[in-house]
Amino acid sequence: MLIVLAGVLGILFYLRLFSPSVNQTCVFPAEVSCLSTIFYSSNSVLMINLQQATTSPITVTAIGCNNQSKYTNMIPESQSIAIGGNYTFGVTCYGGGGVVASIVPGQIYSGYVLVNYTDSATSFPHSVIGTVVAKAV
Repeated sequence: MLIVLAGVLGILFYLRLFSPSVNQTCVFPAEVSCLSTIFYSSNSVLMINLQQATTSPITVTAIGCNNQSKYTNMIPESQSIAIGGNYTFGVTCYGGGGVVASIVPGQIYSGYVLVNYTDSATSFPHSVIGTVVAKAV
């Protein structure tokens, strides 16, 4: 009887029925929204699909990902996005001290995505910070 119970519990744990589910979230200010995210543990790259919601086209000039909401390790970009358009960026995420985040598959990455962009109509530069929680694959 005890062996059967242990076997059933083992199967339930294997199926992750006792593991809390993690809602992946990505939240930005109104002018940018996040359509999807995937965090790759093999190289600490976050694939993030961003949609712009401003009243004129924008050009993303830099993007960064870290756990401290600081504009460090920004990757230069020159990606134009039309009104209501979206684009998928691949950005390496960093942990404390400027070290690449070390996350294994199944673990959660929680951090910030920082985006610098220029409004095409006004040529004014803008910066936004979003939060992201993603399960590593």
